[in-house]
Amino acid sequence: MTFYQGYEGVVKFNASGSSAAEVTAVTSWSIDIKKEIIDITRNGDTAKRLTGGLISASGTVELLYTGDNNSFIEAINTTEDTGAALFELYLHQSTNKRIIFNGIIDSASYGNNRDDVVAISCSFVTTGNITLEI
Repeated sequence: MTFYQGYEGVVKFNASGSSAAEVTAVTSWSIDIKKEIIDITRNGDTAKRLTGGLISASGTVELLYTGDNNSFIEAINTTEDTGAALFELYLHQSTNKRIIFNGIIDSASYGNNRDDVVAISCSFVTTGNITLEI
């Protein structure tokens, strides 16, 4: 049995949706994938019937500002974003265990502390299909 450590994860990104490059200084990432539940109960049924519906996801990427990760953190400042940005969230840096999707960075929080490095938290939402290669 193989266990994966958090420090082995990687985030790759490309705002135009083409080949993604690694985002530097990522300290963590998370994604929450959700499926809508649709009630398909009919008159006369004696129990509730449900089916799965549309799938969507949202999440965050936490990183330290280095100047080398500007294309990622500046994606929040794009108007009329079509959702074509390519995200690849890797469970391990040397394998293809990853989650791939197109999305939009919908918020960014910048923090500056006199005794620490500048930390940035970016939230995203997915657009279209989510591919799980895990």
